[in-house]
Amino acid sequence: DHDQTAFPLTGEHLSVDCVSCHTAGYTGTPTACESCHLDDYNGTTDPDHAGSSFPLDCAQCHATTGWEGAGIDHDQTAFPLTGEHVTVDCASCHTSGYTGTPTACESCHLDDYNGTTDPDHAGSGFPLDCAQCHQTTGWDGGEIDHDLTAFPLTGAHTTVDCAGCHTSGYTGTSTLCQSCHMDDYTGTTDPDHASLGFSLSCSQCHETAGWDGATINHNLTAFPLTGSHQVVDCASCHTAGYTGTPTACEACHLDDYNGAADPDHVGSSFPLDCAQCHETTGWEGALIDHDQTAFPLTGEHVTVDCASCHTAGYTGTPTACEACHLDDYNATTDPDHAGSGFPLDCAQCHQTTGWDGAQVDHDLTGFPLTGEHTAASCLDCHSDGYTGTPSACEACHLDDYNGAANPNHAAGGFPLDCAQCHTPSGWVPSTFDHEPLFPITSGTHRGVWNTCTDCHMTPTDFSQFECIFCHEHNRTDTDNDHSEVGGYVYQSQACYFCHPRGNS
Repeated sequence: DHDQTAFPLTGEHLSVDCVSCHTAGYTGTPTACESCHLDDYNGTTDPDHAGSSFPLDCAQCHATTGWEGAGIDHDQTAFPLTGEHVTVDCASCHTSGYTGTPTACESCHLDDYNGTTDPDHAGSGFPLDCAQCHQTTGWDGGEIDHDLTAFPLTGAHTTVDCAGCHTSGYTGTSTLCQSCHMDDYTGTTDPDHASLGFSLSCSQCHETAGWDGATINHNLTAFPLTGSHQVVDCASCHTAGYTGTPTACEACHLDDYNGAADPDHVGSSFPLDCAQCHETTGWEGALIDHDQTAFPLTGEHVTVDCASCHTAGYTGTPTACEACHLDDYNATTDPDHAGSGFPLDCAQCHQTTGWDGAQVDHDLTGFPLTGEHTAASCLDCHSDGYTGTPSACEACHLDDYNGAANPNHAAGGFPLDCAQCHTPSGWVPSTFDHEPLFPITSGTHRGVWNTCTDCHMTPTDFSQFECIFCHEHNRTDTDNDHSEVGGYVYQSQACYFCHPRGNS
């Protein structure tokens, strides 16, 4: 069933003998037309397929019902035919064959373009793309859809003669307002556009419907107008023209700032940026949103009078706690903050809701408290104040270290870092990781000892150890076993020197 293959049979293909196409067998048979019909292609002279460079794909023009009645569906190509193009003889466009035929208008119509004088296309620099103005139905009635250009026409622009703007041709025509309206700009005296420095872009104030009724949409500028700004006369702000007008508040309101006495803005060093406290609706009801500053107000800070903190004005006010609360710090005796060397940063212990209930979250310090440390009195560790307190174990526990007799830590040369053996939950039980020094919980020593004193025979000095007590009690045999070992001595330190990991 050929319909189940990649090449269903239709028309004349149904009556062809199988071996006509499957000359080389039934696997990998090509489906391209020229694999069977190349002789037909080369032998056809009306029209001359090979000479005219017709495509080798017969199906572009022929059906399988037969060679007669061939035609091409131009709608399936990159150049569908419409209007007058439908009736043109194929060879008129396909002068060089049917492959790679150009689709640009000028490839067929350059003579029409150059010969047109009403208007003079070449002299006026008209584009070579006929389709910008003409339809395929004919040359007459040519017009351009300006909406498809970079400058759609609206308002009074739609009635202007083309040559009014296209004085230098139709290519590269400027779209800047002043390219056509400079005389209008310089001749306008009410108001005087040139002397006032008005923008050359007419569209900032005018519509294309006409010059009258000009307005500017300030919302499209860098300074949208709101509140009382909307009713101010333009010249009040644009005293030096309309170009480069400053937008800083003090450019217009410096006299208001200097004259304000309740409160005294100048004397109090208020910022010149009115918008920090005022709305454009009016001067009354001014307030500052402290949440927008580097120091949001919370708790008791919300109710404090502004001048209490801004004693030196409103610029550069310090945010450090001691700037306002140093007297509170120095006067506090329970506990004595100054005498105890407490930090000046109140926020380490206090909330802004009040002084009472102060506490420090030690987890946020470099020494989180765990185990027995959580119950220790602050002064036990902070005996010299709360700044620069050491975190090394011996800073608090040196007496514990020196007094430990079972085993004797000092005599045994134990490390001062308690955490190597102890946990903050208590001194006992304690552990020591012997593995990095000498493996006793792995290797050949695993399970052959009971207590530390099995090897550390001197209870007061754990830096001393004994190997020979367990290994080779007979010196004669040990000497014989090491007779070929240079530097051998019958001594535990020598054993460790040669067997540092306890291996034989």
